[in-house]
Amino acid sequence: GMQKFNNLTFSEVIFSLSSKEFTSLPYKFYLLTFLLVFSLIDSRSQTPPDCDHTITLTPGQNWLMTDVPNNKTWCIVGDNSNDLQGSMNVKYDAHLVLCGDPNISGAITVWPNWGAVAGYGTIWAVDFSNWSGSFNYQQSSALQKKELSNACDKVTGPTCPDTATTSPDNVCIGLTEDLSAHEAGDAGYWTITGTPGGGGTDATITGVGNDIFNASNPNTNPGVYTLTFTAEGADVTCDSTTTRSIEVYSLPSIDLGNDTSICLGSTLELDAGAGFVYSWTPGLETDQTIDVTAAANYGVTITDGNGCQNTDNIIVGVNSLPSIDLGNDTSICSGSTLELDAGAGFVYSWTP
Repeated sequence: GMQKFNNLTFSEVIFSLSSKEFTSLPYKFYLLTFLLVFSLIDSRSQTPPDCDHTITLTPGQNWLMTDVPNNKTWCIVGDNSNDLQGSMNVKYDAHLVLCGDPNISGAITVWPNWGAVAGYGTIWAVDFSNWSGSFNYQQSSALQKKELSNACDKVTGPTCPDTATTSPDNVCIGLTEDLSAHEAGDAGYWTITGTPGGGGTDATITGVGNDIFNASNPNTNPGVYTLTFTAEGADVTCDSTTTRSIEVYSLPSIDLGNDTSICLGSTLELDAGAGFVYSWTPGLETDQTIDVTAAANYGVTITDGNGCQNTDNIIVGVNSLPSIDLGNDTSICSGSTLELDAGAGFVYSWTP
């Protein structure tokens, strides 16, 4: 029987006494006891909860209203130079506390009880005279419209998010950087708000949490990017962003040339360019140049001062020498002729 009074205010229970449902004798004793206790514990009839969310308007600022979520208390600080516009729902067990008498030209709907599940919404204000908008108190204006001389006592400054971040590591073209590792305060998301430009493709922000700086495209424009971190759920009056920069480094340039062949017994010098750290394969040489005499696929990885790496390779073949035989040493008589034949299919250079 007593469950019938869940989520009712003192005024609502008083009203219920006149209904036939609660006038029978079995209810009278515990109804009176309940009313005494209920009148002491119904906080909605006394004062709103502390503010979960505070919006402080500057003089002359208008604000486009949004809904007050279930079980939340929103406090709005302003004066009659401010105007609350648009529409708002003050939802179940929600409270809207107005401090400083801002004007309301928009539409506010204050939700009713939802059976035994949730209580009605409430508006609290020092003065209701400066309102020109429309209001729909779905429970009743007597219950949902609370004039409170000390409404401003509930207003506290917004709890602004911690936007602290650490500097991200610069990256080489072809790599990514996890920006979430550099969020030193509250959670949030990242955007690129400045790019170096160029003829390639700008780096992007990817990942489920918008927290991966992605320079993996080999055509990424190198240079300095500006990153903005935005803390989630920030109050409109809070500074909820911070900026960082990250540089994308170009890869070191290397060109070993086209694939080629050498003759058996010859040597070819391969040069990876000056100013790097080198790692050749096969053989693991670490010099800028190497001399090769054997057929192989030669590769080198170079690392520059930024730690960026690039690779190149060249296939070197070795050709056998052509076969030639002019015969044994011999002599001819004066006035005679001897024909020497170097074989067909070559380019020739005779001496003397």
